[in-house]
Amino acid sequence: MMRKRIFLPAVLVLSGLPFLLWGKAPLGEVGLQVKAWVKPIRLSRQQQGQVILKFKIPENLRVKPLPTFIIEFEPSDGALFSKNFFTASDLSIEILEDNDQEYLNLAQPIEISFTVPLEAPRGRHIIRGKIKYFAYSINESWCLKTTAKFETYFYTRSSIYRKKRAK
Repeated sequence: MMRKRIFLPAVLVLSGLPFLLWGKAPLGEVGLQVKAWVKPIRLSRQQQGQVILKFKIPENLRVKPLPTFIIEFEPSDGALFSKNFFTASDLSIEILEDNDQEYLNLAQPIEISFTVPLEAPRGRHIIRGKIKYFAYSINESWCLKTTAKFETYFYTRSSIYRKKRAK
């Protein structure tokens, strides 16, 4: 009998009942939305491409520059990045200020370069990643650490990219 009394509250707390009692999670489905694509979509081995990230942010949210805004990439057999994560300062993202609160200007798309390795197999390659960030609400005065995931793809040719020599 005693086990049921302890077990039921534990299940309710772990299952998300607090959000039912106190309202929705602050970001829900309205946090930072990321659209990703690769330019160019078809690459030869040893050729360089760019992952382009475009952000959609609700009007009442801002993304803080500190604690750090981080873009992480999962390992991929078709794409070699200079490192596996990039910060706002690495990408030279502009910092704006409003009412003594700093936030990142994510209005313009961000481009991150990568190279197709020589041993990459021909075909479709997926690039996956996530963005770790702190968002704050202008109207509701809360701040939350969260993540946004993204995924894109590109195709690798069987040919090897050779730079043209200057004459």
